[in-house]
Amino acid sequence: MKKPGSIFLALFLFIPCVFPVHAQSPAIFSSDRAIAYGASFSVPIQVNQFDNITGLQFIISWDSTLLRYKGVEHPALDIQTQKHFGASAASAGILRFLWFEESLAPVSLPDGSTLFEIRFECIGKSQETTSILFTEDDLTKIEVYDKKYRKLEVQFKEALVSIKPTPVNEQINNHKKPISFLNTYPNPFSNSTSVSFTLDQDGLTLLKLYDLSGKKIHEETFDLNRGNHKIVLAARHFPVPGVYVCRIESSGGSISQEIIFK
Repeated sequence: MKKPGSIFLALFLFIPCVFPVHAQSPAIFSSDRAIAYGASFSVPIQVNQFDNITGLQFIISWDSTLLRYKGVEHPALDIQTQKHFGASAASAGILRFLWFEESLAPVSLPDGSTLFEIRFECIGKSQETTSILFTEDDLTKIEVYDKKYRKLEVQFKEALVSIKPTPVNEQINNHKKPISFLNTYPNPFSNSTSVSFTLDQDGLTLLKLYDLSGKKIHEETFDLNRGNHKIVLAARHFPVPGVYVCRIESSGGSISQEIIFK
């Protein structure tokens, strides 16, 4: 698979309008669900107002200590697993998606259509939760283009997966995310980078770094109060230049972000 982001850059370099267009903004979303430990299940990635679209890309992330990635299934359009997904960091909870219509003919889907489904195995403990997040980084920016090759604004709605020893189809409500990333800046970086996040409650918080093989290369523990926090990562924690996964864990939840050391 080509480097994420490079296809759109080459394809749309000649397009005069590169600013987001507000009209007819598409929506990409999934739904909350409760899953029993050990269950295999699929998370559908759905769309609304998917009208006259020629290309899109984004990142999906989750807590890989709770959900084990098993693959992608039931794709719409001409989406192909090997061609349109970057799963090199899926073991760390990061899946890249990039698709464009090769004929440049615009494509539309009815509201509520499933773009594709992500297959998981539940490996977390009862009462733990993880969000299915839509995000971006310097390698894969959030981009959606219409029939005039204009970049559209897009609305995302994340999903919450709750692990309970109950039937898979039980509905869940009113769960709060225990932690969320605000920003990692700068990214890429060469000397140091700041990881900013928000805690919903007091408690021990772990910062872990992994390389893309899944090997843990660094870990720190903090006793933090609820609220906003910033942790500075120095270059000495990274053995060689490359892409790494930074994970923050606290209160039974976690979230991951790719960072690039150059």
